[in-house]
Amino acid sequence: MASAAFSTHAGAWVAHEGQTKLSFSQERYANEFILPRTGVRQTLHESYQAALVEYGVSENFTLSGKVFKSRFAADRRTTKRNEAQIGVMMNASKAATGLLPPYLFRLSKSLLPRLKLHRDKRASLLIGRFERHSRNHNNLRHITDGSFTMLAMADKITAGRLHVMQEIESGETRLKYRMERNALYRFSVGYAAWQISSQAAQFQDENTGFVSLSHSYRLRYKPPDDDWEITLGRGQRRVGQVLLPGTNLLRGRQWSLELQRRF
Repeated sequence: MASAAFSTHAGAWVAHEGQTKLSFSQERYANEFILPRTGVRQTLHESYQAALVEYGVSENFTLSGKVFKSRFAADRRTTKRNEAQIGVMMNASKAATGLLPPYLFRLSKSLLPRLKLHRDKRASLLIGRFERHSRNHNNLRHITDGSFTMLAMADKITAGRLHVMQEIESGETRLKYRMERNALYRFSVGYAAWQISSQAAQFQDENTGFVSLSHSYRLRYKPPDDDWEITLGRGQRRVGQVLLPGTNLLRGRQWSLELQRRF
């Protein structure tokens, strides 16, 4: 089962002091695959709804609270999960590094001397706790808690109303007897209020061997003089078990919708 760890996450930028940010997201996945040995074809449907609130305590620390619901359905079996998270996001400027190709910024300044180029390298570290409630198709309920960490880095070059950015995020979720890992890479090009991104993400459950690999394109609209934005995503995804190498995987479909509002 995939994780919604990256849904409605602020990334490498902490909130400004006194600023509150609310984010809502909806994601849906449909993955078709063939079971090993039996050759039976199944479709795994997943859906996520997430809400995130962040408050900037200072320019270096942000309090974060998040709740999300998920639903997994395959072969008439359904699992539902509710999860609540609380954490602290810290400005990790010492970890910030250049992610864009070497010498791109210097070369751009040399070739385009009349443009006022600006480079912004950011990094943040998010740590926190969570509680997870799961209920399967037999109505059996399971409650667990654990901790998580996430490191996010971004490298952005701005020239007037045009910007280019690369982002990397890596996280771990630790439970009592298992660990989940997440990784994300995003490349974005934006002009004025519009931004288009190519995003690749990976999720792996170290205990069960479940792996999810996805690639999507995202379109964001953010008015320059307002504090809200909307992002639409569409792409493809593969899921499988690394412990069952004979599994024949087929590409699945995914779409997402995310809304953000700052106060």
